[in-house]
Amino acid sequence: MSLTTAAILQGYDQNILQGATITSSVAPLASYSLDVLGYGRPDMRVKFGTGTVTIHFALTGGSPSAARGDILVIPMSNLADTHVTLTNDDGFSQNIPVPGTRRNGLPKTIVVDLSVGTPLAATRTSAVWHLVIAANPVNVTLGGAIMIYSPKTALTDRDFQWGYTQRTTGAASGQANPYLTRSVLNLQTSERSIELSALATDLDADALEAWCAANNGGGFPGLLWLSPEIEDAYFGLLEASCERVVGSALCLDTNILRVRMTELSKGIPIL
Repeated sequence: MSLTTAAILQGYDQNILQGATITSSVAPLASYSLDVLGYGRPDMRVKFGTGTVTIHFALTGGSPSAARGDILVIPMSNLADTHVTLTNDDGFSQNIPVPGTRRNGLPKTIVVDLSVGTPLAATRTSAVWHLVIAANPVNVTLGGAIMIYSPKTALTDRDFQWGYTQRTTGAASGQANPYLTRSVLNLQTSERSIELSALATDLDADALEAWCAANNGGGFPGLLWLSPEIEDAYFGLLEASCERVVGSALCLDTNILRVRMTELSKGIPIL
């Protein structure tokens, strides 16, 4: 993954849908609650008996009563490309591309920079937002996490370097008998994590440190979109501590930051 654009970092406190009143054009199936969509829990589910439904988010149920939308994130769903649109009550409308599914059956995270290619930025400020799903090939199922972040927070200086390690851990349990024959139970899910080391200017180091503070270490989930050129991002928890090494008098405006993020479980694939 080459990084030619600035990484985007969104903190828990920047999700404008927190506290929103959530309604839908079609009620979910019995035993499922729309409130789950605001829990920040991709592993939880809201299921509908149709492929066509509109989810409404009224910010009047929270604070602020109107806000600008910059970054849309949906970590878990069974949505198909060309079937999803985000709109609001102030004239905004944008088709939402849906990235493909990994070979383990789990979808990549839907993440869209709403500020790119929008003719009228003023239309991105609204008190009511709508996720419009039309003729999805299968009945709609959404994970319990839909976020719109604002303002967009990106690293601005280019005199930094990323070094990172990505890990994917599959969930399976097994045991060998005395004859070393193994019985394995595939739990059908996996967990991704990423360790970052950034050589950054003071400005970017401050932004990274503020991001860690907004999520209170691992207290709240946040977003790391390492490369906006890639249709995928990490929605998860940071380690409790973020390390910042400040340069000496001989290395002014130089910092080294080390953080680790673990993606929140998406649960098992949606059938």
